Amino acid sequence: MSRVSRTCALLLLVLAGCTAHSSEPTPAEPTPAEPMPAADAEQVCSVHIVRLGPPAPTYDGKGEGESTEAALELARRDACTRAPKDQRAACGDPNRFVPRQRSSSSSFSYKDGKSTTSHTATLTLVDASAEVTAERRSERGMDDACERARLAACVKAGAEGRCFADGTYRVESERRGPFEPSLQSRQSLKITAH
Repeated sequence: MSRVSRTCALLLLVLAGCTAHSSEPTPAEPTPAEPMPAADAEQVCSVHIVRLGPPAPTYDGKGEGESTEAALELARRDACTRAPKDQRAACGDPNRFVPRQRSSSSSFSYKDGKSTTSHTATLTLVDASAEVTAERRSERGMDDACERARLAACVKAGAEGRCFADGTYRVESERRGPFEPSLQSRQSLKITAH
């Protein structure tokens, strides 16, 4: 064999060996894919919708009591007196009005050898349908979980169907899971666990 033939043969063997030990997959080898969540994995979505149009009416109240809780309750009752008469009966319903604490303070006084504490609070009641958040889960996928959450938020707001599609509400935010369950979800889990 000639010197050129041997060199060519040796070169072919080296090239064949290099491709056989290459780290890149050959066309016959399948490329590993990204791990996909199981088809039955539960997806979670939380949606916050906001009513469009004029702002929802608010009702301010003040209260003073022996504790912060008592002062807040008196402030809520005071705010209820400012709501329209036909809505006052529902004033304590958290599905109808949401109390938003604006401030609370405590003052201490010492008089005639006795100390007294006074708690003052102010809060605002807001129509609960002005802003609503709902969370839903689905094994059909994230889009299904979010659609269910949007529809649940509309129902919770007292609107029917896809209230965000007709311009009554807009989707303010959308959180796609996984994330910590909401406080409400945790409470319901605690209740049903016993």
